[in-house]
Amino acid sequence: MRIFALLSLMTLLVGGCAGLNDDAVGTNRVTVLLTDAPATEATHLWVAFGRVDLVPAEGTGGGIVTVYDGEPVTYDVLALTNGTTEELGRAVDVPDGTYEQVRFIVQSATLSFCDGAEEPACEHFDVFVPSGAQTGIKVNVQPPLILAEGANQTLIVDFDVERAIVETPPGSGNYLLKPTALRAISEAGAIAGAVEDGDGSGLGGVRVEVYPAGSEHTLENLVVATSSEEDGSFAFIALIPGSYDLVVSLDGFEDVTVSDVSVAVGETTAVGPITLEAMPSD
Repeated sequence: MRIFALLSLMTLLVGGCAGLNDDAVGTNRVTVLLTDAPATEATHLWVAFGRVDLVPAEGTGGGIVTVYDGEPVTYDVLALTNGTTEELGRAVDVPDGTYEQVRFIVQSATLSFCDGAEEPACEHFDVFVPSGAQTGIKVNVQPPLILAEGANQTLIVDFDVERAIVETPPGSGNYLLKPTALRAISEAGAIAGAVEDGDGSGLGGVRVEVYPAGSEHTLENLVVATSSEEDGSFAFIALIPGSYDLVVSLDGFEDVTVSDVSVAVGETTAVGPITLEAMPSD
């Protein structure tokens, strides 16, 4: 199970959000992490990041701060599920100020569908990234990142492949990245749990959807979704604090809704194990 690892991760994140840098008081540090929570038919999404910048609000900070600028680094975003992260970069000596946007220079993106096959039998498609290699993808930070007095902050970027990659028109094999589907969370909380069957065995491949508590469970209100691991574990680590409903579903089983799950900054809320009951046979 990944719950204990997630508890350790969120302890690190909350320490980074609130703590001071004892050996460098007066300088701010920012670490940018990449994650995803996919429930998608694709197997891989390879994204090559060339540079990562923090953009300050107008009239604050000391200008654009570069978090990473080196040889392009390629990550399989679809491997960063259920609490797994990669570090996109970190910056030290960041001027005091309010930073409202993170910007990524993306050199390339490739989507792969393997359907159980091994390389090179997979199908690969280039993903068009508007302005990705020129002015970059711009993602607003929620809430804006406020740095002062030696803050040591962590920013989590949720790529959300299920929403961010769109085939247009459907069936064409032409894929587009929608930057508006990406989220950058400066004050994150987490949910971690597990799904099992009536015999207590973990269920993999279960879809777990997150909605604002009390909202209609429609596509328009969907916050994020994932699929459980083989042992039934699942996690969301880039949630804005608040209350959420979880809708858990798997073909052949009755859906389950877990209501009013509370999420707080820097904390992991444990849920379950959630038991799915098999649908009665006809």
